[in-house]
Amino acid sequence: MPVLALLGSPRRGGNTETLLHAFIEGGEKAGASFDVIRVSDLNIKPCSACDACAITGECIIDDDMQEIYCKIDAAEGLVIASPIYFGGVSAQLKAVIDRMQKYWFIYFGRGNKKAGLIPKGRPGYFLGVGGMKNKKYCQCARTTAETVFLSSGFSMLGSLCFSGYDAKGALSADKQALQEIYEGGREFAFRL
Repeated sequence: MPVLALLGSPRRGGNTETLLHAFIEGGEKAGASFDVIRVSDLNIKPCSACDACAITGECIIDDDMQEIYCKIDAAEGLVIASPIYFGGVSAQLKAVIDRMQKYWFIYFGRGNKKAGLIPKGRPGYFLGVGGMKNKKYCQCARTTAETVFLSSGFSMLGSLCFSGYDAKGALSADKQALQEIYEGGREFAFRL
């Protein structure tokens, strides 16, 4: 099965897409295959906190998230790529993350009968990029990604986050950063 890559940026051809493509290039060179989903192209409603998933392990909202659930369940690994907005992930990606609450109930919830059906320990990796030059800029987004991985049957193998790249295409001019990202993708693929 391929690695599922969630592209959280609504901007086409921007720094997040450049980041993810360099990572995928390295991963494919090492033998991995990827299925990229641009979450901004999908119709994903916010979590309504109805707690139906606490009982059944399934989300009752009928939208494009149902397709993502199937792909998450079958994925060999999960890569989350997001622009960093005010220290967090994009709103489009956050809607997906909040809807992954069903996995928390499956693994940690109130006696769910479906617990243990989804394989645990698959590799996860977070990629982030944003404009503010601050070493702590990605800390919140990275923690969010790590929590998503732990709650949905993945183990965070690593993360790469780059700050100071605000203009569209700025990251593509940084050959050293692109090489680091490429190597991160290779390392991730070797650990599948």
